[in-house]
Amino acid sequence: MLTLEKRDRIRSNVRQFTGTLPDGSNSDLLVNAFDEIMEEVVMVESEKASTSEIKLLIVEMREGFKRVDNRFESMQHQMDQRFNSLQWFMGISLTVLALLITLFGYLKPPITADMLEKAIISGIEKAKIK
Repeated sequence: MLTLEKRDRIRSNVRQFTGTLPDGSNSDLLVNAFDEIMEEVVMVESEKASTSEIKLLIVEMREGFKRVDNRFESMQHQMDQRFNSLQWFMGISLTVLALLITLFGYLKPPITADMLEKAIISGIEKAKIK
């Protein structure tokens, strides 16, 4: 990093160098160019992020990605558990329903010819009344 002391020391070295140049040369132009370059360097150094800050940012991003991955995995596991419980509930419910239908099929009273004849006669009589 370019400190103020380093900058002043370099500036004095440049001024000493320009003092050794012949009088006809444009030594002031060289000093001005140097000052502009130093100002630009200071601006660039102030704008650039240090490598430790970038490393910290990368570490924070990785930790964030790990947290998101863990959360996704836990949610996925919960959904599989919910789906499995729903699947078991539906299977047991359908089995019970099938057993009840079968059981009531065997328990209903048999239809005899007399019962069928009475049902047909009552249906015909109701139809005549209407």
